[in-house]
Amino acid sequence: MSFIRRLFHFRLRDLLYLDFILFFTVMGIVAFGIRNIFISTQANYGTRYVRLQLIFLAVSLVVLFIIYALDYKRVIPLIPYFYWFINLLLISVLFTESRGGASGWFQLGPISIQPAELAKLSILLITAKNMEDIKGKINEPKNFLLVVGYALLPMFLMMLQPEMGLTMVSFFIVLSIVFIMGLKLRVIFGGFALLLAAIVGALSTSIIPDHWRSRIYAFIALSGDASGYDTFQLDTARISIGSGQMMGAEDPGYYNWIPVNFTDFIFAVIGENFGFAGAMALLAAFALVLWRLIVIARKSPDIFSRSIAAGMFGLLLFSILQNIGMTIGIMPISGITLPYVSYGGSSLLTNMMALGVVLNVNRRRRAPRPLLR
Repeated sequence: MSFIRRLFHFRLRDLLYLDFILFFTVMGIVAFGIRNIFISTQANYGTRYVRLQLIFLAVSLVVLFIIYALDYKRVIPLIPYFYWFINLLLISVLFTESRGGASGWFQLGPISIQPAELAKLSILLITAKNMEDIKGKINEPKNFLLVVGYALLPMFLMMLQPEMGLTMVSFFIVLSIVFIMGLKLRVIFGGFALLLAAIVGALSTSIIPDHWRSRIYAFIALSGDASGYDTFQLDTARISIGSGQMMGAEDPGYYNWIPVNFTDFIFAVIGENFGFAGAMALLAAFALVLWRLIVIARKSPDIFSRSIAAGMFGLLLFSILQNIGMTIGIMPISGITLPYVSYGGSSLLTNMMALGVVLNVNRRRRAPRPLLR
């Protein structure tokens, strides 16, 4: 018990140092997401998924404030244990029953747990810790290999499931951190070139699953003749969004034709029911969250804190662009949820945990030093 007590350094007055703009903006986005989950599921499932999401939210908030109360300086040495535990989960999940062509979930009664969601958090934390250990000197070859090596292991395990979407999210988490730490641009561009070459090469082999290959080819063919590919999901989503016009459709319903519309394609539900105005209001809220993360990153007192804020920025920015982009046809379809909006316990919990870490490191910066002895 004494060990656990040493991990916490919190007084009620520390709530005054919560970033209220960031926290309440995220909570507003979550509330808007639950509203749209209800809209998209009430006809077929009643309030089942809304109730589950509310349970996930309650658990996530408890975990968030536990993380907020921790003394992150004492927690940093424990990060490798969390990292290796998640890697063990990623290995274990490979032996579970396949779902939709992927083995990525543990089924616990009515609840599914996706370790790959937790893996993106472990990658964020271990990369930030490694940056702290090397004092931000990412351009030294041995340091670069250390940081990249730790990040690649869980990403490789995610690819074995296979899980393309969260692997790409993890890639951009690491990219954001190394960029803000000053990694040379030629190395970054070289990394992008290698990634592109790997994808092109994999398309000609059996490494990439058929449904991935179909999605990529369908996306490429959208500018020409896509009649040979299954674009029903995308076509319906775009019709749904377009029918929303400025303030929302008078008689919405196209979104009901989109399979599992309350997860990956929830932006279509938003576009049809709330129109262009509603979609822009959501994007404005996301922009406010991203702006706060930039402010926190710039004002953070140490490398670990700065890396956490930068990695969270990359996580959210890529997830938002990819999810909305695939819904309107400017990005290939992947299984990435819209952060804090889409239904999903693992996604909501992980994103709330990441938010808790950001709020924690920001609390240390804002609180008077006597409170942080």
